[in-house]
Amino acid sequence: MKVKLSVVWLIPALLLVVISLCVGNQTVTIANMVNTLLAFDASNTDHLLVFHLRIPRTFLALTVGAGLAVAGLFIQVLTRNPLAEPGLLGINAGASLAVALVIAVLQSHSIFIRYIAAMLGAGVASYLVYIFAIRQQTNGDKLKLILAGVALTAMFFSVTQIITVNSDLSVFDQYRHWVVGSLAGRGYSTLVLTLILTLVCLVIAFRIAKDIDMLMLGNETAVANGVDIKQTVLATFAVIVLLSGSATAAAGPLSFIGLCAPHIARYFVGNNINKLLLVTIILGALLTLLADILGRVLVYPAEVSVGIMLSLIGGPFFVLLVRNRTLAKL
Repeated sequence: MKVKLSVVWLIPALLLVVISLCVGNQTVTIANMVNTLLAFDASNTDHLLVFHLRIPRTFLALTVGAGLAVAGLFIQVLTRNPLAEPGLLGINAGASLAVALVIAVLQSHSIFIRYIAAMLGAGVASYLVYIFAIRQQTNGDKLKLILAGVALTAMFFSVTQIITVNSDLSVFDQYRHWVVGSLAGRGYSTLVLTLILTLVCLVIAFRIAKDIDMLMLGNETAVANGVDIKQTVLATFAVIVLLSGSATAAAGPLSFIGLCAPHIARYFVGNNINKLLLVTIILGALLTLLADILGRVLVYPAEVSVGIMLSLIGGPFFVLLVRNRTLAKL
């Protein structure tokens, strides 16, 4: 099914943003939400709630979702594996291990240091995944890459658990609130840093989109069309690491959004790389925000973290991809 990219995407986006700003353990009316944006009153508790908590949470969900979706798309292209995504291949787990080390060893609360650590962890995990992906291309067994990613994830999380369990209770408590994958309580500093990194990566993504399109047709075709494969792979690799690392540092390890969004986007626009990239960004952002909203309302007044909600949604989708060869085909 093909659709034209138009302002029709703005309708669900605006609707979800409004709902996100209004719903939670304390409901805010639409009128109060609008008044917060137009005439902020520091003495009004609803205004404080919307401005300091709901706005950064909402736009962080959109930012993180868009970044992880593009990271998933690029991993699928780079490894030529339709089942690949940062959470399944251990990249988020590598970032989580690095963040756990920072929390336990340095006991630092600096968001900047946490971001640097997450980038390094994601980079190491991405390198291991890419090396294995190159080797597995010779026999065409794409499932082996996923199994290797699962093993890598288990290993990283095992080391992470050893670190946190043997640390002070305050360290364990801080890590516990982060590792479930949550957008609650993130402030503007986290949003701004994540947004800047994500926007830079998305600009790079669109600039290398044509070369990636050639890579999707095979290395021989790419070389014949003048593509510098090494440079394109390095740029793609850098985008994956930065997007996965920044998203994990901001919201904790979130799985499946990088798997679901690219495949749903292909259903709408096919494999045209420019349209595919744009729709993947939109779907990744909206799906993450939707999961966060559902987590707030399903067990009201308590909450289910966005990481758990994405796993509940993405798990069945992954099974569907494994069983349906037509849907999983790149």
